Amino acid sequence: MAWDEENQVERQMRAHFQLHRSVSYIFMGSKCHLMQELFQNKNRPFYRFGKHFPLGKIPKEEFSAFIQGCFEKTGFRADPEAINEILCITEDHPYYTQLLPHILWARKRDERAITRGDVSQGVEEIFLREAHAFHDLWDLLPLKTRQLLVALAQEESSQVQLYSNDFLQSHNLGSASSVQRAVKRLQQEEILEKVDGEYQYTDVFFKRWIEEEFS
Repeated sequence: MAWDEENQVERQMRAHFQLHRSVSYIFMGSKCHLMQELFQNKNRPFYRFGKHFPLGKIPKEEFSAFIQGCFEKTGFRADPEAINEILCITEDHPYYTQLLPHILWARKRDERAITRGDVSQGVEEIFLREAHAFHDLWDLLPLKTRQLLVALAQEESSQVQLYSNDFLQSHNLGSASSVQRAVKRLQQEEILEKVDGEYQYTDVFFKRWIEEEFS
């Protein structure tokens, strides 16, 4: 859909919605930058339309109980340390937090037991599955965005000031304006997202792949 057509649809929706009474509308989406663009761009019809409720990550305790319950329902015994290791590695990312236990379940279906030592084998299998896609994605990225991704992966703390002189100089990233353009590109590509003022990888395994490739 062309931008003019999309904007026209939004204008028509806004014109109708603002007249409705005793009706609530919920706009949901996993593409953070698209949702922000829709409601925070002054030139868009839905600018400041309603309240924002970022959902955040599923609490670790709830995810842990969910994973444990799924294993138990199929007759598996999973060590609490193994489940904690899964959540630490996946950083509570919903897709990988479900994929990794599924891989472990398939690998250990005869023993019906999951230990902490088994988790690393599941991680290796994910890398084998995703390596080709990661390589293809990497090859499509401009040099500056690659340099920025490597720099972020090498930082121990997530509280990085991307445009500070210390960060730019320590990673030879050049000017703040060029990094700003790289950040915008990576957000559009949904490789980075801004959460609570911090830039984070949307795919934790892509980050781990970069760490291993360029460490």
